[in-house]
Amino acid sequence: MALRNKALTFAALSILFTALAPAAQAQPAACCTITAINGRAATVTAKINSSGQTFEFRVANPLLLRALRPGQSVYANFKAKQVSLDGKSACCAITAGPSAGPAAGTGPASGRGSPNSFGGGLTGKQASLPAQMGPIGPAIGCPAGPAGPDLVITALGFDPARHVTYTIANCGQAVTQQPFIVDLYLKGDRGDTVEHQPLPARSQQTVTSQLAQYQGCDRVQLRAVADPQHIVTEANENNNERTLDTLPPCPDLVVQEIKQDWEDANTRYRVQIKVGNTGNGPSPVPVYARVVVFASGGSIPQQENQEIPALAPGQSFIFHPQGKHLATTTTDIDIFVDFFKQLVEANEENNIAHKTLGPH
Repeated sequence: MALRNKALTFAALSILFTALAPAAQAQPAACCTITAINGRAATVTAKINSSGQTFEFRVANPLLLRALRPGQSVYANFKAKQVSLDGKSACCAITAGPSAGPAAGTGPASGRGSPNSFGGGLTGKQASLPAQMGPIGPAIGCPAGPAGPDLVITALGFDPARHVTYTIANCGQAVTQQPFIVDLYLKGDRGDTVEHQPLPARSQQTVTSQLAQYQGCDRVQLRAVADPQHIVTEANENNNERTLDTLPPCPDLVVQEIKQDWEDANTRYRVQIKVGNTGNGPSPVPVYARVVVFASGGSIPQQENQEIPALAPGQSFIFHPQGKHLATTTTDIDIFVDFFKQLVEANEENNIAHKTLGPH
């Protein structure tokens, strides 16, 4: 009967997991993060990750309210005044905000947008996300340059956070004279326009866009176009574009180990669980793992949420669920990593693990 009760309880948890979390597939990254929860008022405070602005939304479903956690990512549509947990369907209404963001003058007026959709995309104008402009240095890898200016995109890719990064070089023998722009595209959609000051002859600059950030982990085509307005008169107008078809760096959280951690001369043990990031990108925010432990002789499984800190590629985190068990006790452990689906991962199918630890 105890085993049957455990199975029913775990089935109920699986139903709850399905109801609260989106399907295990790559989703656009959320725009916002929960900072505080007022259980009595059923209101939640969250911030916009890109600007630091705060807003509030109301959660009418008590079960859903209890499942939310500070640090959890959410999606916001400020035009419709709605919040979503999965980026697809609205769950809650925005009741206040966004508040005033960073002080004026923190970025160029030619920046872009605020989150206007559940995907967290940026449109319109926003002054808080200028591109990160590297220093101008000698051009590397340029062929023998022509007599005039010659703009070439010599490198294109992602940084660890999936922001588009590129290197623009003037491979020619003359300064460009005029400022110019570089347009960046993700899957054919323009993600950013970066303004450049004149580049000296035989020089280059590496730039990381803060707006052109890919939100998924599937293969994507990047494209960078230098001087699309043809402001600069170049010796070669046919080499201003670079395209790359690539997989972005993404985290992949997996349960690497579940074992007995012995104490008291091997008469008692704690369950020890190791979670690691086996992907090639960092997990940027803490996530929660739902752990269910059923010990033989008990009638109710022990359930808890364990916070997993942000992990760089190759890093791991070891924790112990509450409770100690006799050497003669058999324990069944089930764990759902990233239970609330806060993270976009390279593989969403390996977040669940089960192990039975037998008597010693």
